[in-house]
Amino acid sequence: MASAFQGFRFKLGGIPVLVRPGFFMLPAIGASNLPPTQAALAVAIVLGSILLHELGHAIAMRGFGRTASIELHMMGGLTFWQQDVRPSVSERLIVSLAGPGIQLVPGVVAFAAWRYGAFSPETQWALRLLVFVNIGWALVNLLPVLPWDGGNSFDALLELLTGRPRPRLVGWVSLVIGALVVAFALWERWMMLGYLGGMGILYGFRRQRSASLPEPLPEGR
Repeated sequence: MASAFQGFRFKLGGIPVLVRPGFFMLPAIGASNLPPTQAALAVAIVLGSILLHELGHAIAMRGFGRTASIELHMMGGLTFWQQDVRPSVSERLIVSLAGPGIQLVPGVVAFAAWRYGAFSPETQWALRLLVFVNIGWALVNLLPVLPWDGGNSFDALLELLTGRPRPRLVGWVSLVIGALVVAFALWERWMMLGYLGGMGILYGFRRQRSASLPEPLPEGR
């Protein structure tokens, strides 16, 4: 058990998980204007969805015989490859897609229940939130923007299709899409979306200047 300042640790299916104290901060702030019951449910849905996303990455890593560990922090989560590993292109592609991919499962189930089921208004509200978090966030995460899953997937897919890394193309795509995301976020005043786009600009700039293979960075940002 880590100190309260560092967070706390546990294992889920043999996968080590470290939860930083800041992990709870943004969902709690976002739900602060809701009634207490809805606020608690909203925080649980958001945090559970983030953990599920990271488990998708970790399960895929373990499927390739790699060890994995998860860290949940204020801006979301990270899933780490085992130390000193150099994953293959196909491993990078599948692991990157596994996080948002596993999120789509509860999202689709919640959408079907919301669309075709007969539930109370409170349950309908929870189902809509599940759809937004697990489908909406997953689709945004799949945009070809580094260092997020869509950017990593695009990077690996181009290398797989062309037979060699395409760092400059991947970097420029991340730069352009990231800038468009920032512009949209400013228009709509969505802070988190602006953060995603801003990181896309920064990492896109770094990637298009690099002719080397990408490092096996943590997944699931």
